[in-house]
Amino acid sequence: MPKPTGGPAYPLSVPAECEPNIGMTMRQAYKAAALQGYMAGYIGKTTIDPKTDEWIAQRCAGLADAMIKEDEEAAK
Repeated sequence: MPKPTGGPAYPLSVPAECEPNIGMTMRQAYKAAALQGYMAGYIGKTTIDPKTDEWIAQRCAGLADAMIKEDEEAAK
């Protein structure tokens, strides 16, 4: 089962005859924000922490999933 996406991050109203392009999902937006936070921690450092790109990507995805879950709980 695919993970919930949280719906469109920046929804637009489009005429019915147009095929909607939802663009970025909330999950993608949350992942991007988490990645920005991780990368901001590296600014000015001369060495990079040995964490792998995959680990950072997994953490960002986990944070995004937690945010969507929190959004869904708050909407109840």
